[in-house]
Amino acid sequence: MWIIFQDSKLLKNMSVKDNIIYPLRIYWLWESTIEVKYDRVKKDLNIAPFEARDIHKMSGWERQLVNIARAVIHDPEFIIADEPTWNLDRKNTQKVADIFIDLNKKGKTILLITHDIHLLNYIKKQVPINLFKL
Repeated sequence: MWIIFQDSKLLKNMSVKDNIIYPLRIYWLWESTIEVKYDRVKKDLNIAPFEARDIHKMSGWERQLVNIARAVIHDPEFIIADEPTWNLDRKNTQKVADIFIDLNKKGKTILLITHDIHLLNYIKKQVPINLFKL
């Protein structure tokens, strides 16, 4: 299980790559295993265009993509996404939705917490979802 927070919680003194792989280092994985996992996530989520950018100079979309990459690098079965698109425009919100849809099609369970009705409608057009309203 992994949680994607609405605020990316990136470590400002680390590079994009180090932010993504940091949780793997806690598990003391072999460096070769970390590199394979990073390369896969980097390719799948198209991290390369801003991989060298300073965290402070990244857009909200880029930060959230790093946040998502940090979550999926673990290959968790269950992801809780708490307002992951709160600071994104509609285009980038749909990109995040597409990532979640793809993960769901690969068998991952996504618990998405959002107030964005446009996001929900977009996702509902792509995959069957269960809605919970409080």
